[in-house]
Amino acid sequence: MSGYRIVLSGQVLPGADHEEAVRRLAELFRIQIHQAAGMLDGKPRPLKRELPLEKAERIQRKLQHIGVGARVEAIPAVAATTLPELTLEPIEDTPASSSAAKSCPKCGHEQLGGETCERCGVVFDKVMPPPDDEHSDQRRQYTPEDLLPEFLAVNVERYLPKFQRFSRLGGKFAPTWHWPATFAPYLWALYRKLWVWALLMWLATFLLPFGFGFGLVVMMSHGYAPSPWLVGALSLLDLALWLVWPLTANYLYYRYAMRRLGLIAQRYRGDDALDRAADAGGVSGAAVVLGILASLLVMTGLSSLLSPRLAAIGQHLARSRSGAIESVSGRSHRRSDLHEDKLTPEQRETMTRLESLAIGTRVWLIRHSVTSAGLLDPKRLSKDLEVPDSTWRDAWRRPIRFETHGQAYSFRSAGADGRYNTADDLVLTNHIPGVK
Repeated sequence: MSGYRIVLSGQVLPGADHEEAVRRLAELFRIQIHQAAGMLDGKPRPLKRELPLEKAERIQRKLQHIGVGARVEAIPAVAATTLPELTLEPIEDTPASSSAAKSCPKCGHEQLGGETCERCGVVFDKVMPPPDDEHSDQRRQYTPEDLLPEFLAVNVERYLPKFQRFSRLGGKFAPTWHWPATFAPYLWALYRKLWVWALLMWLATFLLPFGFGFGLVVMMSHGYAPSPWLVGALSLLDLALWLVWPLTANYLYYRYAMRRLGLIAQRYRGDDALDRAADAGGVSGAAVVLGILASLLVMTGLSSLLSPRLAAIGQHLARSRSGAIESVSGRSHRRSDLHEDKLTPEQRETMTRLESLAIGTRVWLIRHSVTSAGLLDPKRLSKDLEVPDSTWRDAWRRPIRFETHGQAYSFRSAGADGRYNTADDLVLTNHIPGVK
Protein backbone atom coordinates (compact mmCIF):
# COMPACT_ATOMS: atom_id res chain seq x y z
CA MET A 1 0.00 0.00 0.00
CA SER A 2 1.37 3.40 -0.96
CA GLY A 3 -1.07 5.62 0.90
CA TYR A 4 -4.66 6.52 1.59
CA ARG A 5 -7.30 8.64 -0.04
CA ILE A 6 -10.67 10.14 0.86
CA VAL A 7 -13.74 9.15 -1.09
CA LEU A 8 -16.91 11.22 -0.92
CA SER A 9 -20.09 9.16 -0.72
CA GLY A 10 -21.87 11.83 -2.76
CA GLN A 11 -24.58 12.11 -0.11
CA VAL A 12 -25.20 14.13 3.02
CA LEU A 13 -25.34 12.35 6.36
CA PRO A 14 -28.72 11.49 7.93
CA GLY A 15 -30.15 14.47 9.78
CA ALA A 16 -27.97 17.02 7.95
CA ASP A 17 -29.46 19.78 5.82
CA HIS A 18 -28.49 19.34 2.16
CA GLU A 19 -28.24 23.05 1.33
CA GLU A 20 -26.21 23.78 4.45
CA ALA A 21 -23.87 20.87 3.70
CA VAL A 22 -23.35 22.17 0.13
CA ARG A 23 -22.60 25.67 1.41
CA ARG A 24 -20.11 24.48 4.03
CA LEU A 25 -18.44 22.10 1.57
CA ALA A 26 -17.94 25.03 -0.82
CA GLU A 27 -16.43 27.11 1.99
CA LEU A 28 -14.20 24.26 3.11
CA PHE A 29 -12.63 23.64 -0.30
CA ARG A 30 -13.00 27.20 -1.60
CA ILE A 31 -15.04 26.24 -4.65
CA GLN A 32 -18.26 27.49 -6.20
CA ILE A 33 -21.64 26.43 -4.88
CA HIS A 34 -22.53 24.62 -8.11
CA GLN A 35 -19.27 22.65 -7.89
CA ALA A 36 -20.00 21.58 -4.32
CA ALA A 37 -23.55 20.62 -5.32
CA GLY A 38 -22.18 18.46 -8.14
CA MET A 39 -20.01 16.60 -5.61
CA LEU A 40 -23.16 15.66 -3.64
CA ASP A 41 -25.12 14.11 -6.49
CA GLY A 42 -25.19 10.61 -4.99
CA LYS A 43 -22.12 9.30 -6.82
CA PRO A 44 -18.96 8.38 -4.86
CA ARG A 45 -15.75 10.06 -5.99
CA PRO A 46 -12.22 10.41 -4.58
CA LEU A 47 -10.97 13.79 -3.39
CA LYS A 48 -7.24 13.38 -2.80
CA ARG A 49 -4.43 10.94 -3.32
CA GLU A 50 -1.43 9.68 -1.37
CA LEU A 51 -2.37 11.01 2.06
CA PRO A 52 -0.97 9.73 5.35
CA LEU A 53 -3.61 7.86 7.32
CA GLU A 54 -3.71 10.44 10.13
CA LYS A 55 -4.31 13.35 7.75
CA ALA A 56 -6.89 11.39 5.76
CA GLU A 57 -8.83 10.59 8.93
CA ARG A 58 -8.65 14.21 10.02
CA ILE A 59 -10.14 15.42 6.74
CA GLN A 60 -12.77 12.69 6.92
CA ARG A 61 -13.84 13.90 10.38
CA LYS A 62 -14.02 17.46 9.09
CA LEU A 63 -16.27 16.42 6.21
CA GLN A 64 -18.53 14.42 8.52
CA HIS A 65 -18.71 17.38 10.86
CA ILE A 66 -20.26 19.52 8.11
CA GLY A 67 -22.68 16.72 7.21
CA VAL A 68 -20.93 15.18 4.19
CA GLY A 69 -20.45 11.43 4.02
CA ALA A 70 -16.88 10.30 3.34
CA ARG A 71 -14.64 7.30 3.86
CA VAL A 72 -10.90 6.60 3.94
CA GLU A 73 -9.55 3.83 1.76
CA ALA A 74 -6.10 2.46 1.04
CA ILE A 75 -4.63 2.98 -2.43
CA PRO A 76 -2.80 0.08 -4.08
CA ALA A 77 0.62 1.06 -5.35
CA VAL A 78 -0.43 0.53 -8.97
CA ALA A 79 -3.40 2.88 -8.63
CA ALA A 80 -1.22 5.93 -8.89
CA THR A 81 -0.10 4.96 -12.42
CA THR A 82 -3.57 4.49 -13.87
CA LEU A 83 -6.30 7.01 -14.42
CA PRO A 84 -5.97 10.36 -12.62
CA GLU A 85 -8.43 10.83 -9.75
CA LEU A 86 -10.75 13.72 -9.11
CA THR A 87 -9.15 16.32 -6.89
CA LEU A 88 -9.75 19.89 -5.89
CA GLU A 89 -6.05 20.58 -6.36
CA PRO A 90 -3.92 20.33 -9.55
CA ILE A 91 -2.83 16.85 -10.65
CA GLU A 92 0.83 17.33 -11.36
CA ASP A 93 1.34 14.13 -13.34
CA THR A 94 -1.66 14.64 -15.66
CA PRO A 95 -0.35 15.03 -19.23
CA ALA A 96 -1.33 18.07 -21.19
CA SER A 97 -2.34 15.99 -24.19
CA SER A 98 -5.98 16.18 -25.17
CA SER A 99 -6.06 12.37 -25.29
CA ALA A 100 -5.59 12.03 -21.47
CA ALA A 101 -8.49 10.56 -19.52
CA LYS A 102 -10.44 13.15 -17.57
CA SER A 103 -13.21 13.03 -14.96
CA CYS A 104 -15.66 15.92 -14.68
CA PRO A 105 -15.55 17.46 -11.18
CA LYS A 106 -19.20 18.50 -11.48
CA CYS A 107 -21.07 15.46 -12.80
CA GLY A 108 -18.39 12.75 -12.56
CA HIS A 109 -18.50 11.87 -16.29
CA GLU A 110 -15.24 10.30 -17.53
CA GLN A 111 -13.98 10.94 -21.07
CA LEU A 112 -10.81 10.89 -23.09
CA GLY A 113 -9.42 14.35 -23.79
CA GLY A 114 -11.29 17.53 -24.39
CA GLU A 115 -11.48 20.87 -22.62
CA THR A 116 -15.16 20.67 -21.65
CA CYS A 117 -17.37 17.96 -20.23
CA GLU A 118 -19.29 16.05 -22.87
CA ARG A 119 -22.25 15.61 -20.49
CA CYS A 120 -22.70 18.92 -18.60
CA GLY A 121 -20.44 21.29 -20.58
CA VAL A 122 -18.32 22.54 -17.65
CA VAL A 123 -14.93 23.98 -18.65
CA PHE A 124 -12.20 21.92 -16.96
CA ASP A 125 -9.66 24.75 -16.69
CA LYS A 126 -12.09 26.86 -14.68
CA VAL A 127 -12.69 24.08 -12.18
CA MET A 128 -9.25 22.45 -12.15
CA PRO A 129 -6.56 25.17 -12.05
CA PRO A 130 -3.17 24.55 -13.66
CA PRO A 131 -0.36 23.09 -11.52
CA ASP A 132 1.34 26.43 -10.94
CA ASP A 133 -1.81 28.13 -9.66
CA GLU A 134 -1.13 30.22 -6.57
CA HIS A 135 -3.96 28.52 -4.67
CA SER A 136 -2.61 24.96 -4.98
CA ASP A 137 -2.76 22.97 -1.78
CA GLN A 138 0.95 23.11 -1.02
CA ARG A 139 1.31 26.84 -1.74
CA ARG A 140 -1.94 28.22 -0.34
CA GLN A 141 -1.43 31.12 2.04
CA TYR A 142 -3.90 30.80 4.91
CA THR A 143 -4.99 33.62 7.15
CA PRO A 144 -5.34 33.14 10.92
CA GLU A 145 -9.12 33.12 10.46
CA ASP A 146 -8.80 30.30 7.89
CA LEU A 147 -6.88 28.19 10.41
CA LEU A 148 -9.36 28.63 13.26
CA PRO A 149 -11.40 25.45 12.55
CA GLU A 150 -8.21 23.39 12.71
CA PHE A 151 -7.12 25.13 15.90
CA LEU A 152 -10.47 24.81 17.69
CA ALA A 153 -10.93 21.14 16.71
CA VAL A 154 -14.20 20.66 18.69
CA ASN A 155 -17.26 22.88 19.21
CA VAL A 156 -16.15 25.02 16.27
CA GLU A 157 -19.69 26.23 15.63
CA ARG A 158 -19.91 27.63 19.19
CA TYR A 159 -16.67 29.59 19.15
CA LEU A 160 -16.51 30.91 15.58
CA PRO A 161 -19.44 33.37 15.83
CA LYS A 162 -17.93 34.91 18.97
CA PHE A 163 -14.47 35.06 17.43
CA GLN A 164 -15.89 36.70 14.31
CA ARG A 165 -17.57 39.29 16.51
CA PHE A 166 -14.21 40.16 18.13
CA SER A 167 -12.64 40.41 14.68
CA ARG A 168 -15.35 42.80 13.50
CA LEU A 169 -14.54 44.97 16.53
CA GLY A 170 -10.92 45.10 15.47
CA GLY A 171 -9.81 42.64 18.13
CA LYS A 172 -11.30 44.68 20.97
CA PHE A 173 -12.96 43.13 24.00
CA ALA A 174 -16.70 42.58 24.20
CA PRO A 175 -18.36 40.71 27.08
CA THR A 176 -19.70 37.26 26.25
CA TRP A 177 -20.81 34.47 28.54
CA HIS A 178 -19.03 31.13 28.72
CA TRP A 179 -20.77 28.46 30.82
CA PRO A 180 -17.83 26.03 31.33
CA ALA A 181 -15.76 28.91 32.70
CA THR A 182 -18.57 29.73 35.12
CA PHE A 183 -18.23 26.59 37.22
CA ALA A 184 -14.67 25.37 36.63
CA PRO A 185 -12.64 28.04 34.78
CA TYR A 186 -9.22 26.54 35.40
CA LEU A 187 -10.37 23.09 34.18
CA TRP A 188 -11.73 24.68 30.99
CA ALA A 189 -8.42 26.48 30.47
CA LEU A 190 -6.53 23.21 30.90
CA TYR A 191 -8.86 21.49 28.43
CA ARG A 192 -8.12 24.21 25.85
CA LYS A 193 -4.34 24.16 26.63
CA LEU A 194 -4.26 27.67 28.09
CA TRP A 195 -1.62 26.72 30.65
CA VAL A 196 -0.77 30.16 32.07
CA TRP A 197 -4.39 31.23 32.30
CA ALA A 198 -5.26 27.93 33.98
CA LEU A 199 -2.75 28.68 36.75
CA LEU A 200 -4.05 32.24 37.20
CA MET A 201 -7.65 31.03 37.31
CA TRP A 202 -6.81 28.41 39.93
CA LEU A 203 -5.05 30.98 42.10
CA ALA A 204 -7.98 33.39 41.83
CA THR A 205 -10.67 30.74 42.29
CA PHE A 206 -9.18 28.66 45.10
CA LEU A 207 -6.08 30.06 46.73
CA LEU A 208 -7.09 33.71 47.04
CA PRO A 209 -10.48 33.10 48.74
CA PHE A 210 -8.80 30.56 51.03
CA GLY A 211 -6.26 33.22 52.02
CA PHE A 212 -9.01 35.77 52.69
CA GLY A 213 -10.85 33.37 54.98
CA PHE A 214 -7.72 32.37 56.85
CA GLY A 215 -6.78 36.02 57.34
CA LEU A 216 -10.19 36.81 58.85
CA VAL A 217 -9.88 33.90 61.27
CA VAL A 218 -6.43 35.06 62.36
CA MET A 219 -7.73 38.61 62.91
CA MET A 220 -10.61 37.37 65.04
CA SER A 221 -8.33 35.09 67.06
CA HIS A 222 -6.25 38.13 68.02
CA GLY A 223 -9.28 40.07 69.17
CA TYR A 224 -9.76 42.20 66.07
CA ALA A 225 -13.33 42.09 64.84
CA PRO A 226 -13.38 42.68 61.06
CA SER A 227 -15.43 45.70 60.11
CA PRO A 228 -18.55 45.24 58.00
CA TRP A 229 -16.88 47.32 55.30
CA LEU A 230 -13.98 44.87 55.08
CA VAL A 231 -16.26 41.84 54.99
CA GLY A 232 -18.41 43.52 52.33
CA ALA A 233 -15.38 44.43 50.23
CA LEU A 234 -14.07 40.86 50.37
CA SER A 235 -17.50 39.53 49.42
CA LEU A 236 -17.63 41.85 46.41
CA LEU A 237 -14.13 40.80 45.42
CA ASP A 238 -15.12 37.13 45.58
CA LEU A 239 -18.14 37.89 43.38
CA ALA A 240 -15.98 39.78 40.89
CA LEU A 241 -13.52 36.88 40.71
CA TRP A 242 -16.43 34.53 40.06
CA LEU A 243 -17.86 36.70 37.26
CA VAL A 244 -14.68 37.79 35.50
CA TRP A 245 -13.81 34.41 33.98
CA PRO A 246 -17.11 33.52 32.27
CA LEU A 247 -17.32 37.08 30.94
CA THR A 248 -13.80 37.07 29.48
CA ALA A 249 -13.09 33.40 28.66
CA ASN A 250 -14.11 33.63 24.98
CA TYR A 251 -12.03 36.76 24.46
CA LEU A 252 -8.98 35.33 26.24
CA TYR A 253 -9.20 32.24 24.06
CA TYR A 254 -9.62 34.40 20.95
CA ARG A 255 -6.53 36.49 21.73
CA TYR A 256 -4.48 33.38 22.46
CA ALA A 257 -5.63 31.65 19.24
CA MET A 258 -4.98 34.65 17.02
CA ARG A 259 -1.47 35.15 18.38
CA ARG A 260 -0.55 31.53 17.77
CA LEU A 261 -2.22 31.34 14.37
CA GLY A 262 -0.71 34.65 13.26
CA LEU A 263 2.78 33.20 13.65
CA ILE A 264 1.78 29.96 11.92
CA ALA A 265 0.20 31.80 8.97
CA GLN A 266 3.42 33.80 8.50
CA ARG A 267 5.80 30.83 8.62
CA TYR A 268 3.89 27.99 6.94
CA ARG A 269 1.68 27.37 3.93
CA GLY A 270 -0.69 24.72 2.66
CA ASP A 271 -1.05 21.51 4.62
CA ASP A 272 1.90 22.42 6.82
CA ALA A 273 -0.04 25.40 8.13
CA LEU A 274 -3.11 23.24 8.77
CA ASP A 275 -1.07 20.64 10.63
CA ARG A 276 0.69 23.26 12.76
CA ALA A 277 -2.63 24.88 13.65
CA ALA A 278 -4.08 21.53 14.70
CA ASP A 279 -1.03 20.78 16.85
CA ALA A 280 -1.03 24.23 18.47
CA GLY A 281 -4.71 24.07 19.41
CA GLY A 282 -7.14 21.30 20.05
CA VAL A 283 -8.10 19.97 23.46
CA SER A 284 -6.54 17.83 26.17
CA GLY A 285 -8.63 15.62 28.42
CA ALA A 286 -5.50 14.32 30.13
CA ALA A 287 -4.63 17.85 31.27
CA VAL A 288 -8.03 18.12 32.99
CA VAL A 289 -7.45 14.88 34.92
CA LEU A 290 -3.96 15.97 35.95
CA GLY A 291 -5.30 19.40 36.94
CA ILE A 292 -7.91 17.86 39.24
CA LEU A 293 -5.33 15.59 40.87
CA ALA A 294 -2.83 18.44 41.30
CA SER A 295 -5.50 20.68 42.84
CA LEU A 296 -6.53 17.98 45.30
CA LEU A 297 -2.91 17.37 46.28
CA VAL A 298 -2.21 21.06 46.83
CA MET A 299 -5.37 21.68 48.85
CA THR A 300 -4.76 18.54 50.92
CA GLY A 301 -1.21 19.65 51.61
CA LEU A 302 -2.33 23.12 52.64
CA SER A 303 -5.00 21.66 54.93
CA SER A 304 -2.50 19.34 56.57
CA LEU A 305 -0.01 22.14 56.99
CA LEU A 306 -2.48 24.63 58.43
CA SER A 307 -4.81 22.33 60.38
CA PRO A 308 -2.82 22.54 63.66
CA ARG A 309 -2.73 26.31 63.34
CA LEU A 310 -6.46 26.48 62.56
CA ALA A 311 -7.27 24.22 65.50
CA ALA A 312 -5.25 26.40 67.86
CA ILE A 313 -6.90 29.53 66.48
CA GLY A 314 -10.34 27.96 66.89
CA GLN A 315 -9.67 27.03 70.49
CA HIS A 316 -8.28 30.46 71.27
CA LEU A 317 -11.24 32.11 69.55
CA ALA A 318 -13.75 29.96 71.43
CA ARG A 319 -12.09 30.64 74.75
CA SER A 320 -11.84 34.37 74.11
CA ARG A 321 -15.61 34.40 73.55
CA SER A 322 -16.53 32.17 76.49
CA GLY A 323 -15.86 34.71 79.25
CA ALA A 324 -13.60 34.98 82.29
CA ILE A 325 -12.96 32.17 84.77
CA GLU A 326 -12.36 32.91 88.41
CA SER A 327 -9.60 30.66 89.70
CA VAL A 328 -9.18 29.23 93.16
CA SER A 329 -7.76 32.54 94.36
CA GLY A 330 -10.91 34.37 93.27
CA ARG A 331 -9.14 36.41 90.58
CA SER A 332 -10.50 36.63 87.03
CA HIS A 333 -8.44 35.00 84.27
CA ARG A 334 -8.64 33.94 80.70
CA ARG A 335 -8.29 30.21 80.27
CA SER A 336 -5.02 30.68 78.42
CA ASP A 337 -3.55 32.56 81.41
CA LEU A 338 -4.16 29.77 83.90
CA HIS A 339 -1.39 27.31 84.65
CA GLU A 340 -3.31 24.19 83.77
CA ASP A 341 -0.44 21.92 84.77
CA LYS A 342 -1.08 22.99 88.39
CA LEU A 343 -4.80 22.24 88.21
CA THR A 344 -6.36 18.96 89.16
CA PRO A 345 -8.05 16.84 86.47
CA GLU A 346 -11.42 17.67 88.04
CA GLN A 347 -10.76 21.42 87.80
CA ARG A 348 -9.73 21.16 84.12
CA GLU A 349 -12.80 19.06 83.27
CA THR A 350 -15.09 21.49 85.13
CA MET A 351 -13.65 24.51 83.32
CA THR A 352 -14.23 22.77 79.98
CA ARG A 353 -17.90 22.24 80.86
CA LEU A 354 -18.28 25.84 82.00
CA GLU A 355 -16.84 27.05 78.70
CA SER A 356 -19.12 24.74 76.74
CA LEU A 357 -22.18 26.15 78.50
CA ALA A 358 -20.97 29.74 78.02
CA ILE A 359 -20.30 29.34 74.27
CA GLY A 360 -23.69 27.69 73.71
CA THR A 361 -25.40 30.47 75.65
CA ARG A 362 -23.64 33.14 73.61
CA VAL A 363 -24.74 31.50 70.37
CA TRP A 364 -28.33 31.34 71.70
CA LEU A 365 -28.25 35.03 72.67
CA ILE A 366 -27.03 36.10 69.23
CA ARG A 367 -29.49 33.83 67.43
CA HIS A 368 -32.49 35.19 69.38
CA SER A 369 -31.20 38.82 69.56
CA VAL A 370 -31.52 38.80 73.35
CA THR A 371 -30.19 41.98 74.98
CA SER A 372 -31.16 41.40 78.62
CA ALA A 373 -29.71 38.83 81.02
CA GLY A 374 -33.05 38.69 82.79
CA LEU A 375 -34.50 36.82 79.80
CA LEU A 376 -32.10 33.92 80.23
CA ASP A 377 -33.63 30.71 81.51
CA PRO A 378 -31.51 27.54 82.10
CA LYS A 379 -34.41 25.25 81.18
CA ARG A 380 -35.01 27.02 77.89
CA LEU A 381 -31.29 27.03 77.14
CA SER A 382 -31.07 23.29 77.77
CA LYS A 383 -34.06 22.62 75.54
CA ASP A 384 -33.07 24.89 72.64
CA LEU A 385 -29.41 23.91 72.70
CA GLU A 386 -30.15 20.25 73.46
CA VAL A 387 -27.67 20.29 76.35
CA PRO A 388 -27.62 16.98 78.24
CA ASP A 389 -28.09 17.01 82.01
CA SER A 390 -24.55 15.74 82.51
CA THR A 391 -23.16 19.00 81.13
CA TRP A 392 -24.89 20.88 83.94
CA ARG A 393 -22.80 18.97 86.49
CA ASP A 394 -19.13 19.56 87.33
CA ALA A 395 -16.43 16.93 87.57
CA TRP A 396 -17.50 16.20 91.17
CA ARG A 397 -21.02 15.40 89.86
CA ARG A 398 -22.51 18.41 91.56
CA PRO A 399 -24.96 20.83 89.85
CA ILE A 400 -23.57 23.90 88.07
CA ARG A 401 -25.44 27.01 89.07
CA PHE A 402 -26.63 29.60 86.57
CA GLU A 403 -26.64 33.17 87.91
CA THR A 404 -27.46 36.58 86.44
CA HIS A 405 -26.33 39.95 87.73
CA GLY A 406 -26.97 43.12 85.78
CA GLN A 407 -26.18 42.52 82.13
CA ALA A 408 -23.86 39.61 82.92
CA TYR A 409 -24.43 35.94 83.55
CA SER A 410 -22.31 33.29 85.27
CA PHE A 411 -21.91 29.54 85.56
CA ARG A 412 -20.62 28.47 89.00
CA SER A 413 -19.17 25.21 90.28
CA ALA A 414 -18.87 24.65 94.06
CA GLY A 415 -15.42 23.18 93.55
CA ALA A 416 -13.83 20.37 95.51
CA ASP A 417 -15.35 21.28 98.87
CA GLY A 418 -18.90 21.13 97.54
CA ARG A 419 -19.87 24.47 99.07
CA TYR A 420 -20.88 27.43 96.92
CA ASN A 421 -19.40 30.92 97.36
CA THR A 422 -16.15 29.67 98.85
CA ALA A 423 -12.56 30.20 97.76
CA ASP A 424 -12.32 27.10 95.57
CA ASP A 425 -15.40 27.89 93.46
CA LEU A 426 -14.90 27.97 89.69
CA VAL A 427 -16.99 30.68 88.04
CA LEU A 428 -17.23 31.67 84.40
CA THR A 429 -18.68 35.14 83.83
CA ASN A 430 -19.77 36.64 80.52
CA HIS A 431 -21.73 39.67 79.31
CA ILE A 432 -24.64 40.03 76.92
CA PRO A 433 -23.20 40.57 73.38
CA GLY A 434 -23.11 44.25 72.49
CA VAL A 435 -23.82 45.37 76.06
CA LYS A 436 -21.02 46.78 78.22
